[in-house]
Amino acid sequence: MKFTLRGIQILCCIVLSSARIIAAGTPEISIINDRKIPNDSSFYDMVSVNNDNFILAGKFGIIKTINRTGNIETLNNPTLGNDIYKIDKWDDENVIACSDKGYVLQYNLKNKIWQTLQVKGYENSCFYSMCIVDEKTAYICGGKSEIAHSLKVIPFGFILATTDRGKTWKQVYSNPIQMVWSVSVDPISNEINALVYQPNRSFIYSLNTSATKFQKKISLGKGLYHDLDYDKNNNWLVVGGKHGGKGTVKSIKCKQEFNSGLIWSYSKNNNKEIFSTSNSSFILRENNKEQEFILPLKNNYGLYECAFFDDKKAIIIGSGQSIIFVDFKE
Repeated sequence: MKFTLRGIQILCCIVLSSARIIAAGTPEISIINDRKIPNDSSFYDMVSVNNDNFILAGKFGIIKTINRTGNIETLNNPTLGNDIYKIDKWDDENVIACSDKGYVLQYNLKNKIWQTLQVKGYENSCFYSMCIVDEKTAYICGGKSEIAHSLKVIPFGFILATTDRGKTWKQVYSNPIQMVWSVSVDPISNEINALVYQPNRSFIYSLNTSATKFQKKISLGKGLYHDLDYDKNNNWLVVGGKHGGKGTVKSIKCKQEFNSGLIWSYSKNNNKEIFSTSNSSFILRENNKEQEFILPLKNNYGLYECAFFDDKKAIIIGSGQSIIFVDFKE
């Protein structure tokens, strides 16, 4: 399929003009899956189970597997029907996912058995993000279910922790006026960082190895950010913005804005970085230059997550169960 390049104007740090990428620098883009109706289901997240396979999860509890050749299979999964927002793995055989209505799902790839747990007191909450710390410890964050469905309510944001591999969960942070969008492990300090939003402002909260509670660490100022990650230098980076407006990337170095719509996610390999957007596009950063690729999908889909198979191949997923492969030419 053909695709177009839309020039991006970066309002801070770097300015690029509209241009068409020459063939030598153009990645090969393949639309693996693309449904016509965007609201029939979406892939929200994925986890690599090895260099050749990903497990994809999303709206209505869909879970599928895909390999690097594009073969898609439905994974036998609990018929809860609740949206799955995040999926990760304890090890090469055990996967954990967090979903709406306070559910935690665990799956063993070897015996193909699911275990489900609804955490008491969170039956009306969305478990929106998650991070694995070690073989027994993990954190989940979120807020009221309505927030994940774009409804305006008091969020009652929270962070939960487990130290027994997901058998039990204990609340370690809460604030009724905040939504906790993302939680992750800082690769340098090993602190647990959380991306927190309260009316008109965003913050990074942190729990270090010597502290007993999450504390405000960085004020990100005005704006809504949805994901917290770490760049090639292992410095923090947040992405967000506005649907139909500008996408925002803010890091320890600077703030950048793109004419891309909201930026949902970020991923990196040894020499490339990718941002997926709400406007059926992705931004490729290489050698400190950014280029945006508009994808020929059937609708203007949100692309919620991106990841790399390896240095030569990336995968992007989103609305309409869309799956895109990006192969890089050396």
